[in-house]
Amino acid sequence: MKEYELIIHRGQPPCGGKATSRSEIQEIETDDILAYVQSREKDAELTVEKKDERTTVVSFLMGDGLQTSYEFTEV
Repeated sequence: MKEYELIIHRGQPPCGGKATSRSEIQEIETDDILAYVQSREKDAELTVEKKDERTTVVSFLMGDGLQTSYEFTEV
């Protein structure tokens, strides 16, 4: 399995001065990053973008129009 640093960026509605996005960082192992995201985000229409040779971003819009992205960087 490949190892990745995963940064999950979740959009949040603006509310009372709070940040409009929230991020979390994890280290994961997977052989299929699309299957990994699909297992966490059911019925999401995913978009895949290759940022560079080591980094892939999988993103989608949530029902409320806010974007969530999973940024995988191979370690």
